[in-house]
Parts: sequence; structure tokens; C-alpha cells
Amino acid sequence: FLLFVATDKNTVNIYQVSNSVIEQVFVLSGHEDWIRSITIQKLTPLQWFVATCSQDNYIRIWQLSFDENNNQTNVDETILKLKRSSFALKNSDEFSINVNVELYSILLGHEEAIYGLCWYPNTDLKKVATTILSASMDKSMVLWTFDDNQKMYIDKARVGEVGGNTLGFYGCTFSPCGSYILGHGYEGALHLWKIEEIDNRINLVPQVINSGHFNTVEDCCWDKHSGRYLLSVSTDQTTRLHAEWKRDEIISWHEIGRPQIHGYEMKCLAFIGSNQQRFVSGADEKILRVFEAPKNFLENFSRITKINVDEDIARAQSLPEGANVPALGLSNKAIFDSDENQTTTIANDENPMTVDALYKEGFFKATVLSEPPLEEHLLQNTLWPEIQKLYGHGYEIIAVASNPSG
Repeated sequence: FLLFVATDKNTVNIYQVSNSVIEQVFVLSGHEDWIRSITIQKLTPLQWFVATCSQDNYIRIWQLSFDENNNQTNVDETILKLKRSSFALKNSDEFSINVNVELYSILLGHEEAIYGLCWYPNTDLKKVATTILSASMDKSMVLWTFDDNQKMYIDKARVGEVGGNTLGFYGCTFSPCGSYILGHGYEGALHLWKIEEIDNRINLVPQVINSGHFNTVEDCCWDKHSGRYLLSVSTDQTTRLHAEWKRDEIISWHEIGRPQIHGYEMKCLAFIGSNQQRFVSGADEKILRVFEAPKNFLENFSRITKINVDEDIARAQSLPEGANVPALGLSNKAIFDSDENQTTTIANDENPMTVDALYKEGFFKATVLSEPPLEEHLLQNTLWPEIQKLYGHGYEIIAVASNPSG
């Protein structure tokens, strides 16, 4: 069999493995930076498509054709080909197989390094070697399809994020049935889309998927109201809220809030107060911070979990709608209805070319949810406002606790 090895020398080395002997037989070259992924699609046992992606922002697709009879292939010189080479494979009977290598296509559509590639699964023979998915650090995933009319791969659909505080995608894959695409990023988040084809057009619809910490969990605590949800803190610098999602007699646990996104590694937390949804957290710093659930979270929590929180919502009428973290800040700033309306007014002013309109500090936007939020929503719309700081320690905090009554 053949072994394909990507190198930091911008090449793919092809090795033949036979009778415990590994021999290099060919080198695929052309990339100008490190190759990050290789994926192979077998159209037939004698025809393979090898796709590679690199930090040079390019995708290269090679076609390998195996000629068992060692016949000279008839080449139509009128058809423009990028590059064609060949090499021979030998077996124990000294019988060789000629392999023709052709640079089939070069794809350019990403603006940053490409880290993931995946061919469409073999469930649909019509799409074999005609559809490929790529993931890049430019915060986008692209679905490429081969156009029979133009005789080239085209950018059929693109998903991802414009702006924001994420760091792009590290990998991607199709579901075994080919109906979904999945990507994962730097902060351990998974992103799932459903592929819908309508009138020869592809729509990618975001789907709910599991999420959680991507580093060591240091502490966790149930809320004081019969354990309606669980809070956890981690060295990934976040505090996350987990609860049940109830729908159609189906119950599953999901992350439905991210009350705190900090600049230090989180170490501990504890609930305080007998009636309020408040908790105090400690990080790898000298300050304890107290947070309280905003009104928008309580309303969405009730819709997702089907738990009655009318009393909490009644007490929350004077509470903020949500919170955001100012630039270069560590404290969650409360956002009220008036702040949100003011931000909208400025953005829609007749003279929008102002610093306030172009570079608004508040990213929070009150949203009505009936299912667990997506990663983009968790990052900016589920923060809890910080209501107090507790000073006194001279060194970093490692534990915190409260009495049973809060």
C-alpha cells in the first residue's frame, strides 16, 4: 500500500510499503509553506484524488491513475493541464504498476492558513471527488464543488464568523451520511451545520451541539434552588453554566450560559444569597468577584429548561438585561434597556460615521432563545454583570465557600 506523509518542507512524500520495506517512490511538490492536512478520495481502485492544504492559503488536488498494464495513456494535447508526472510501483514478482500523477486543480479562497480538509463521504456516488470541505484560520469553512460547465471547483457555500474574538478553525469533517458539516476551533468549540439543497443552491443551517471546557476544570457548584443548573470554572479562563434542554419528552444537558470570560485562570466559585441568582468566583488573582443573573438569561433559561422562574424574573425587573466586557477590561459591565436602545439609536443615526457608531463598546444584544445558544452567542450574549469586588488577599485565590443559607 501507499503511505502519504506531509512535511514541513512543503512537500508530500509518497512511500510504498511492501513486505515490511518502506521505500519513497514520489514527491508531490508545489506548496510554499507547511502542509497541514491530507485527504484521499478513491473514485475507483485505479483512480485516486489526493487533496492537500497548506499555510500558504492554497488547496492542491492531485489525480493518481494506476495503469496495471503499463500502457501509454493517450493524452489530448489540446486540453490544458497544470502538471503531469509518473512513477512506478514494484511488487514481489518484479511486476511494476505505472502511476500517472496529475495536478488536477488549485483552489484559492481563504485569506489565512488552511488547517483542515475533508472529502464528501462515499454515500452519494454522484458527489465522489466533486465536493470537498476546507477549514481555515480566517474564521471560515468553505464547501467546494466541481462545476461540470466551468470544469473547475467553485466556492459553493461559506460559513464562519466575520470579526468577533474567535481564532478560526483547526479542522473540519462531514457526517457519515453527508448531511452535516462539523468544525472545531482554537477554544475547543464545535460548530455544526446542516446541509440543505434547495433549487440547486446549498444552504448551511446552524445546529445545536454540545460544548464545554477545553482545559482543566477546577471547581463546580449546583445552584441553591434544588440544583436547577450547574456552574463550573476552569483554567480555560471561563465560568460556564450547564442545564437541561427539555423538548418533546427529550432531555439532554447543554451549556446554556457563559457568565464569566476572564483574563486569568479560574480557580473556585460558590453561590451566595438565599433568593438571588448570585455567585462569587476566584481566579489566579487577588480579587473575588460577585455576579448576578441578568433578566435576559432568566427568561431564556425558563424557555430552554421549562422551569418556572417567574419569581426570579419578577425580582429581576430592575436588573440589567445583560453584560459585556469593555476593551482591555476584566469586569463585566451591566447593560440596561436604556443602554441597548441608545446603542441602536447611534448606529441608525443619519450620520453613522462616528467613533461611537463604528466602534461600539457594547456587544450585548438581548435575544429570545428556545434552544441552547451557539458558540457565537455564548461568547458575547450570556455574560452576567459583575456587581461587586472583594479585596483583601495578598496572594492568588485558590478556594472560596459560603454558608448553607448563602
